[in-house]
Amino acid sequence: MQPHAQYRRNRILTATPGELIVMMYDGVLQRVAQAKGHCDEKRWGPMGEQLGRAQDILFELIATLNPEHAPELCDRLQWLYGYCSRTLLEAMRTQDTARLDEVTSLLRPLRDAWAEAARSARTALPMAVNG
Repeated sequence: MQPHAQYRRNRILTATPGELIVMMYDGVLQRVAQAKGHCDEKRWGPMGEQLGRAQDILFELIATLNPEHAPELCDRLQWLYGYCSRTLLEAMRTQDTARLDEVTSLLRPLRDAWAEAARSARTALPMAVNG
């Protein structure tokens, strides 16, 4: 296994659930940014490939929702992820980077909130174990 792939695998295996969510958001945002670059260069095939990968991650985010703990929040997130997925399809159909920017603007604050929650949980963990 290549060193980069090994590092990535270890990072995933040792991540907390919150950190995994952040990684998924990062994956979506990275692929949307790459798709935007391909769109700007009129490279439709690679654009579609990146948007398809972004959608796969959005569907995985939907699969992680647990409505038993917060049904209303899960409903809203499921709707948002579905909306983002449909917006990515529309961006591909129309080659409209404004739609890609819209998805980024919707997901970036959620990613940042999850990152902060994961950081807080990581720093609180030693106190919970020792205290």
